[in-house]
Amino acid sequence: MGFQIQLYKSDYIISNQEEIYQESLLIADKVSRLYDGVTADDRKGVYKKIPESINVTWLYPIYNLFAASAPSIHFYEINGFVNQSIRQYLFDIVGYPKDTKIWCQTWINCHDQDTLLNKHTHHFSHHGYLSIQPRDTRTMFYNEDEEAYFIKNEPGVLYIGPGNIYHEVQALGPIQDYRVTIAFNIITNHDSYDKIDGASFIPIL
Repeated sequence: MGFQIQLYKSDYIISNQEEIYQESLLIADKVSRLYDGVTADDRKGVYKKIPESINVTWLYPIYNLFAASAPSIHFYEINGFVNQSIRQYLFDIVGYPKDTKIWCQTWINCHDQDTLLNKHTHHFSHHGYLSIQPRDTRTMFYNEDEEAYFIKNEPGVLYIGPGNIYHEVQALGPIQDYRVTIAFNIITNHDSYDKIDGASFIPIL
């Protein structure tokens, strides 16, 4: 089975990694405080802020990272990089028409050793993630139950591929503090979604 995937690299993130990492933790804490007690994803039930944890992955349907991060200059620049990469992927790799309308749902992952993402998939046309501080990890992708390919996660590297591929994060060594990535789902006017749960998709103009 062939997969249309693409990797991009941001020198800006590499040059400003520690500042962006620290801002990521502040943003995750802000989102955690704002939505404490909210049911955002039925798989996890009511979200509860735990003092020693800022794992806000399961709040993804109800906020957009690039709104929550305002007025950060770093995340303004990251937003431009993500949007540019998505447009290049959809137009030049997948072959969508240049007048395609695009929406993106973006959230932040802050995981420690015990909360790395298990095997899962995304029910949207395309999915991607951008490594801020990935620690010593890789992301394994599966074709049904067989390992298809993996990405060795490195700072500043953005992955985009089909949304329906099962994948999981695997630690290759101890995770110190947090592993931080930015994740996103993409939909277009060529998709057949009549209704999107949540309110976190915003247009890419």
